[in-house]
Amino acid sequence: MRDPTTALNCRAVFATRTATPVVLDEKSWQLVKNNRCEELPAQILNDLHRMELLIDDDQDELGIVVRRNMAAIRSDDTFYTVIQTTDACQLGCGYCGQKHGRTQLSDDDQSRIVQRAANALATGTYKAMGVCWFGGEPLLGMPSIRKLSPLLQKLAAQANCRYQAKVITNGILLKQDVVEELLRLGVHEIEITLDGDREYHDKRRHNKAGAPSFDVIWRNFIRIAADADITCKLSIRCNVDRRNLQGVVPLVRRIADAGLASRVNFYTASVYEWGGRSTSADALHPDEYATAEKEWLTELYNLGFAVNWLPQKRPIVCLAVMPNAKLVDAHGRLFNCTETSYVPEYGTPNIYQLGSLSADESSQGNALSVFNDDVLARRFPCGDCRMLPVCGGACPKRWHEGTEPCPSTKRNIDWRLTAYFATTHLNS
Repeated sequence: MRDPTTALNCRAVFATRTATPVVLDEKSWQLVKNNRCEELPAQILNDLHRMELLIDDDQDELGIVVRRNMAAIRSDDTFYTVIQTTDACQLGCGYCGQKHGRTQLSDDDQSRIVQRAANALATGTYKAMGVCWFGGEPLLGMPSIRKLSPLLQKLAAQANCRYQAKVITNGILLKQDVVEELLRLGVHEIEITLDGDREYHDKRRHNKAGAPSFDVIWRNFIRIAADADITCKLSIRCNVDRRNLQGVVPLVRRIADAGLASRVNFYTASVYEWGGRSTSADALHPDEYATAEKEWLTELYNLGFAVNWLPQKRPIVCLAVMPNAKLVDAHGRLFNCTETSYVPEYGTPNIYQLGSLSADESSQGNALSVFNDDVLARRFPCGDCRMLPVCGGACPKRWHEGTEPCPSTKRNIDWRLTAYFATTHLNS
């Protein structure tokens, strides 16, 4: 993509502390670069201070960023729960770290989930309730969704709280009548995984007997995406490694050819090792992934998809740092990370387990819950990274396990900034 700022003799700049992009003329940029900011026009100087591109020399920049993140966590007014309705799943994806079974969320644990929510909302500190139906494959536990949703919705209404739910599904059971029921049960977003076009997806996301799954998932997706009465947000996640690197663009084009570019949020995620599953031979190096992402984002833009060129501030990095947010698995166990339940390599009891619904819930966290304290103490490289305000430190679990989870934006932010101004700013 051609850099428009070169022809205009200006510089595109991104202030990560406020996630604010700006274009500076070359003279102003040179004054900033050479620490002669007092010579800038007053309006530009004020704007750069406001966007925190310019700060006082004596500022504790890391302390300010991390303490803002901590304040955002303290002031968060959503009571959030991830519920794994079952440990079952039809698929046998090679990169999945979970061990699947046939356990369904018990009636007793469903009652405990409702009571836990009632106790939290009774404090009067929340304005919203968020639920994520997760797995295994959550739609294999549809009876639990069907039973719990009205009870949780009623609690939210009684507490004058908004209620929103999300389903993350492999899409195999996502028939139209199921979707219509999910909408009635308060689901506002459905996320489906497709790992590239058919030939790539079926080599990876097959059922446990090795049979393909793409066609049934695609048919389900097409039906619901084309139905004007189904208004929930639809997302497609594409997990990428070397085996399906070339399958991303064909999938994007398939979606666009179906006339659904404006209907779906499409994003990719790099496959990495977790749960003892070795992916080192297939995983893309972060530089490779960041480079490939440029092609994918360009293709998405050219085909009419909405593209988020620039990252936003991320003060609350994930479930791990939210004291009252928990994942409940189908055995009634509590976690603060979605990649820890059902993983045999984490032992018995699971080293990441925080407690269970059947026992008095402990307020004690684990090593993941104090991630911001660790960043502030510079136990991880995040303290010296310019991207910290817009990634929040990425994944606490991966840092603690000794692998770097830095997002691709760290490696392609310059290109993204150019693309943002080429496609957005200069066209407006």
